[in-house]
Amino acid sequence: MKIPSLGLSRSLLKFLRRSTSAHNLLTQTWQHPEVGINQRPLTYCYVGKVCISNKTSRRHYSTSRLFISDATAGQILQYVDLDLDIDARLSDIEKLQANLDARKIQVSVEELVINRKRMLDIKKQKKDLELEREENAKQMAALVKEKKGHPEFSTLSRPLIERGKEVKEKLKSIMGQWWEVEEKVMLAALSLPNNLHPQTPNSSPEVLEEYFEERKITSALSHYEIMKKSNLVKFSNVGPRAYYTQEKLALLEQNLLRYFSRRLEVDGFVNWTCPEMFKPVVVEGSGMDFMNRNELFCLQQKSKSDVDAGDSSSSIDSMYFRGVSLASFSAYLTRSFIEESALPMRLFTVGKSYVPCTENNLPGLLGGVQSAKCCVLGICRSPEESWDMCNNIREKVISLIIPFKVPMRQVVIPASCLHSSEEYRMEVQIWVPSQEQFLMMGSVSMLSDYVSRRLMIRYGENPNHLNMSSPVHMVYGEVMDISRFIGCLVEYNELDVPHLEKDT
Repeated sequence: MKIPSLGLSRSLLKFLRRSTSAHNLLTQTWQHPEVGINQRPLTYCYVGKVCISNKTSRRHYSTSRLFISDATAGQILQYVDLDLDIDARLSDIEKLQANLDARKIQVSVEELVINRKRMLDIKKQKKDLELEREENAKQMAALVKEKKGHPEFSTLSRPLIERGKEVKEKLKSIMGQWWEVEEKVMLAALSLPNNLHPQTPNSSPEVLEEYFEERKITSALSHYEIMKKSNLVKFSNVGPRAYYTQEKLALLEQNLLRYFSRRLEVDGFVNWTCPEMFKPVVVEGSGMDFMNRNELFCLQQKSKSDVDAGDSSSSIDSMYFRGVSLASFSAYLTRSFIEESALPMRLFTVGKSYVPCTENNLPGLLGGVQSAKCCVLGICRSPEESWDMCNNIREKVISLIIPFKVPMRQVVIPASCLHSSEEYRMEVQIWVPSQEQFLMMGSVSMLSDYVSRRLMIRYGENPNHLNMSSPVHMVYGEVMDISRFIGCLVEYNELDVPHLEKDT
């Protein structure tokens, strides 16, 4: 099957033919409008899949959508070529084990090391057999050319034919071993979390700084009770946490969205319109578990029996609903090439975020299933740039919240509370009077190249030399959970957005 020509260079098309499976074809190439990011244009090369036919083949059931074994070749679309840097992760076993212990993750590193060694041994055997098969085929071809039709041809060709059959059987046997050990290694490697940043505490949160501590109060009435009395919110009968803001609270939400958006634009962030529904490969690549119903909603769920029965709408095509999140940026950037001259990039998006009901029993807007959020993503080249960008975004988030003069603090989250994709996270927590505790309102997380290696988000000097590209480093931030923030402001009776009138 040929990759369609879309005006790309021959070297790029050759690379795609070598590195992309038959079903992953180049569908479109486009250049983003010249956005003023440090006065440098941004160019993308987006690679996606083409639907070959309306038929969906029966698929081997797996708990991963990132790793697709060669054993299922031709049965399922392969979206990405994984780059997990396994050998580098296993080069320091003590460091990796300490990381797992700090996060309280149960993964057998010893078993992974053993399986990885076995995988490399089988790979060498497989390569040697393939070389022997090629050599045997060359000898057979030469014999056919020289001795075809001669009386001794049958005698001379018989050993080569027998050897070819023997090599074929050995390859068949060793491929079964390869697929088995490959799946064990890749699934175990996918379960490994990101490395830990040196500034991440091991056990308990670390408070960096507190603001307006003298304003900490307690309240007999929660924002939920205040809003119901004032008729500022209507809670839906759909569920205990579904609601509609009314009157000045609805205006406040829009004003806050405009406040954070305009301040970010002034500081050089580019407004990005991102998807809110995702394929499982994007969910998994962003560090979430698409099988965990406490993390996100599934719009189409199929059972294992449906998948094994070859249902044409198998779970590989299920859509997951989270709204504005890290997956929003990841879905947009999956299989993207970014010119190095465009880095660093700073993007932001605003919209609704949706989280299933969990054990969180916070009342009203503090624990709602739906909330309005403002999120940012920084993209850069190295760990050093990533750390600088993390601090810059952290300072920006603090500067946006300080004008509201509510008691808050910066807290570095310990390893045991980090998501698998995070190596460091700082939270902005605000004192909520009715709860008599600090609650998270915003956060900034360093992701290093964890997501980009899984979803093929790379940068380089030239899209014609993709094999010389590198995975980008990312910093993700939730600047503000605006719905939760509104609940907090109601309790402080602070419903004015500072200096918004200067931007109108």
